[in-house]
Amino acid sequence: MINLKKKGQLGLNALPAVAVALVLAAIVFAVGINVTSETGDGFTANSAEANATSDAVDGMANVTGNFPLIGTVVGAVIIIGLLIGGLAVIRR
Repeated sequence: MINLKKKGQLGLNALPAVAVALVLAAIVFAVGINVTSETGDGFTANSAEANATSDAVDGMANVTGNFPLIGTVVGAVIIIGLLIGGLAVIRR
């Protein structure tokens, strides 16, 4: 569970929850891509439906391709927040 120390501030204890959320999102996207792809196979080629499902699969694939970057950014934000918070405590 994510514990908020102050409003909008996350600590290192939030990293496992963020990692689990990213893994669950990846699983959901993988299942979504599979279902959408299988659904699109049943449509007439070059129809609006086939094009829509193809575009949806491409869009979901682009999002899942960015998961490592999203995870890195979230981790960096948490660590930078901890560093800034630690420096603020030291200066008092």
